[in-house]
Amino acid sequence: HKISKFAVVVIETCAYAGSGNVLQVQKLMHLCAEHLDANGNREGEGSEDKEAKDDEEKQEEVSEEEKEKKKQEAALNAMHQSAAVIGIALITMNESIGRE
Repeated sequence: HKISKFAVVVIETCAYAGSGNVLQVQKLMHLCAEHLDANGNREGEGSEDKEAKDDEEKQEEVSEEEKEKKKQEAALNAMHQSAAVIGIALITMNESIGRE
């Protein structure tokens, strides 16, 4: 489910809020660095080469409404990344070095 990644990130962030846990910050930064395709999968997973070529051919025939719908789906798939950004701020907010 799309919301499950978001929920996991939010719960882990709340658990480590104010702790300054570097490993958790690194984990969240890794989530922020992921490049997602339109289906919400990380780029490079599965046999996307053939699918990518088919998608390119289909995209030429796609209407504006369908393009907008795909853009909204991609934003929903990346929702966990926005939670990860806020999570980094919450975890590091009480760190003594970070406050300076």
